[in-house]
Amino acid sequence: MFVPDENLLGKEGEGFKQMLITLDGGRISIGAMALGLGQGALDVALKYAAERHQFGKPIIANQAIQHKLADMSMELEAARLLIYDCARRKDAKENYTRYSAICKLYASEVGRRCAEHAIEILGSVGILTGKYTAERIWRDVKLCEIGEGTSEVQRLVIARELLKELEAQK
Repeated sequence: MFVPDENLLGKEGEGFKQMLITLDGGRISIGAMALGLGQGALDVALKYAAERHQFGKPIIANQAIQHKLADMSMELEAARLLIYDCARRKDAKENYTRYSAICKLYASEVGRRCAEHAIEILGSVGILTGKYTAERIWRDVKLCEIGEGTSEVQRLVIARELLKELEAQK
């Protein structure tokens, strides 16, 4: 197809390279979206666990519930730091391809795990639509594992970048 020079986006023949650069930036956004959804799952689970009473006490008093909430908090904080570091690398115009794949992969899997934990904490109401948002969060965050490249593709990108770095050291 003929495209006049004034309508070209970037340099001729570099469209694929430009698309890959765009994907790297998009991966940060997908990671941030997954982080927000995971945080939403923690917020819903925490509130519910504090309000729901069983056997005369709030279920948040149960150690198993506390462990799930602690794991959610810990993993979300790690994902947040990965995303912030990757965004800093992008702003500094560093090569951030590996880091964007890492933050997208980790944050999307953490977001899904947080949504699953929230559903488990909420029990049967966790899968209902309506008052609680855990099931919607799970559906939405699952897409983060697919968009901008599946988790398997992210692992390939990370490995490819590690091999490039190894070759550059020789």
